[in-house]
Amino acid sequence: MAQMEEHGMAKKDAMATARGSKLVTALAAAFAILVASHGAAACTKGTTGNRTADGKAADKEAGGPMAELSVKRLGTVETGTVEANPTTEERIDPRPVVLWAGDQPAAVITYRAKLNMVLRYASQSFDRVEGHGGPFPITDHFQFLLDDKGPAGSGYSSDIYTADIDGDGVDELVLLREQGGVEVHGLKKTLFKHSISKHFRPTTVHRARAGGRDVLYVLFELDDDEGAKERTAVLRVDAGGITRLPLGDAVLRESDVLAIGAVNLPGSQALDELLVFSKRKDEVFLSRHRPDGRPIDTPRKVYVAFSDLGLIEFSFLPQSRRAVVFHHGSEECHFVQADKPVNWIRLVDLAGRRPKFLQVVDVATDPKVIFLAEKALYAVNQEGTYFTWNGSFVPSEKMEPFLRITPPGPEFGIPRVFAQDGGGEEILIVHSRKHQLRHPPFEEVLKAAERFLNPKFVARKKRRLEPTLDEPSLVRDGEIEEEQQKKGIEQRPKTVEEWKTTLPESYAVAVADARSSFTSDTIVDMQLALDRDGIRQAQHPDELKAWLTALDVPATTTFDLYRRGAKLGSFQAPGFLDHEAGVAFRARRTLTTVVASLRPTGESPGERAPIYLVRWNGDR
Repeated sequence: MAQMEEHGMAKKDAMATARGSKLVTALAAAFAILVASHGAAACTKGTTGNRTADGKAADKEAGGPMAELSVKRLGTVETGTVEANPTTEERIDPRPVVLWAGDQPAAVITYRAKLNMVLRYASQSFDRVEGHGGPFPITDHFQFLLDDKGPAGSGYSSDIYTADIDGDGVDELVLLREQGGVEVHGLKKTLFKHSISKHFRPTTVHRARAGGRDVLYVLFELDDDEGAKERTAVLRVDAGGITRLPLGDAVLRESDVLAIGAVNLPGSQALDELLVFSKRKDEVFLSRHRPDGRPIDTPRKVYVAFSDLGLIEFSFLPQSRRAVVFHHGSEECHFVQADKPVNWIRLVDLAGRRPKFLQVVDVATDPKVIFLAEKALYAVNQEGTYFTWNGSFVPSEKMEPFLRITPPGPEFGIPRVFAQDGGGEEILIVHSRKHQLRHPPFEEVLKAAERFLNPKFVARKKRRLEPTLDEPSLVRDGEIEEEQQKKGIEQRPKTVEEWKTTLPESYAVAVADARSSFTSDTIVDMQLALDRDGIRQAQHPDELKAWLTALDVPATTTFDLYRRGAKLGSFQAPGFLDHEAGVAFRARRTLTTVVASLRPTGESPGERAPIYLVRWNGDR
C-alpha cells in the first residue's frame, strides 16, 4: 500500500508538472511567434505613468514639458561576473560608486577585480563609467596568499568610500589599502596618499562634516600585535591631508580601539571633540579627545553592556551633544552624552529583531534611531520608547513599527531599503520583480477566446471541456482507480453522470485537466489566428495583439521614497535589482536621482547588469 501511495503521489506530481510546463511552453511559443511575426517592439514598449519614455524625451528635445521620469543607461559597462572558470574569476562589482555634485552624479565609478588562482595573481581597477581624465583608471596588480578567509594581499579594500574632502561640492573617491594605507582621488587629480605599517588593516570609517567639508576617521588594527608598540591606528582625512592621530598610550598601546566618532556641538561650525570606545582585557572604556587626537581626560569605564562583536560605528549627529553607536553584530545601540558626569550612556537592546540600522532623526531634540527589521521600519529613542506615525512620530506603549513595508504584488521579492548617504531623512524602499509570463486563469482565456476567435471554432473547443469515458486515457483511469480504492467502490462508473456522482474527486481532476489543456492550447490558437484565414482567423486582431502582449510581464523595479513615515512618491524603472546590487540616491527638493545596476530580466544567475541613471521629478 505504501508503494502504491508513493506511486500515486509521484504520478500526481508528474501530472501537475506536466500541466504547468504545458502552459509555460504554450506561453513561450506564443511570444516567440509574436516577436517573429510582429516585431519585438510590440513586446518591449513601456510606459512611465500615462506617457511613454520616448514621448517624454521627444517633449524635452522639442522644448516641451520636462519629463517627470527619465531612465538613461550609463556607458556600456555591465556589472557582474565577466569570467569564471576553475583558474580565473573576473567580476565587476554590482554596487556602482557615485561621486555626487549636489544632487547630480559628477561621475559613476565601477570596481573590477580579477583573480588567477593558479598564479595567485590579482588585479584591481576603478574606472569611470562615462568620461575620462584625471587619475582614472586607478589600477593595481599584486601577488596574494590564500588563507581560511580566502585570497589576501596588498591591494585595495573592496569597501569604497566617497566624501567631499576639499569642500568644492564634488565628492572624492577614498580608497583603503589592505596593508595600511589611504588614498584620496578627485576627478581631476589624486589629492593624497598615506601609508602606515603593512601589518595594519582597515576596519571602520567614520564620516563627519564641519565647515562645508567632510572629514573621515579611518580605524586600522594589527593583524599580529606581537612586539607592536601600538595595537591600533587612526588616520584623519581632511582638506589638509592625512594625519595619524595621537590618541594616547591608554588607548593605542594598552587597548583595542572599537570605534571612533566626532562631536559637533550646537552653534559650532567645527568638530569639537572625538569619542573613542576601546577594550582593555574584558572591559570597555570611553575616552574624550580633542580634534587633533590628544586626550581630554582619562578613559571612563562603560557601565552598561557593550558588545564588541561585529562592526561598531558612530552615526554623526551635527549640532548635538549626543552620539549614537550602532552595533551591527550584536543587535544593540547606545546613546552617549560624554560631557555628562553621570548617566552618560544608555543601552537600547534590540535582541531578536536582527536590525539593519539606517539613520538617526530628530538629532537636536530627541534623537531616534531608524532601523529595518522583518519588513518594517522602527523608530526608538534612548529611553527605549518606540514610535508610530500619524503625521508625525507618536510614542507607543509597545514595540511596534511606524511603517510596514508591503510589496506591490506577490511576484516581487524581498524589499531592499536604503538611507540617503549624504544626509537628509529620506529613505528609499526598493521592490523588484523578475521578468515573467503571466499565466491567465481559465475564465480569462475562455472570455478572450469568445472575443477574438470564430464562434464555431470556440464552440468546438468548448465541447472538449466536458470529460468523457469514451476515449482511452491512462491518466483518467488511474485517477478513477485510485478514488475507487480509497472509497471501497468496486464498480467502475459507466456514464459521466455516474462518475460525477460516485467519484467526484477524480471527475474534478479530469475537469481541471481539460481546462488546463484548453487554456494552453487556446493561447497558441489565438496567436496563430493573427496570421490565418477562414474559421481560424482572428476577430478584433489589434485587441488580440494587445491582450497577448500584456501576458508578457517585464522585469520592473519600483522605488518608493519616504521621509520618516510619510510617502513622498513612487516611480519605476525597467530591470531587476539583484540582492547583491547597491543603490545610490539623492533626494533634494522635488528631484530624486538614483544610480543602480539593473539586470534586463533577472532570470539567469549569470545575467549581467547595465548601470542606469533614474531621475524622478515629483511634487512633494
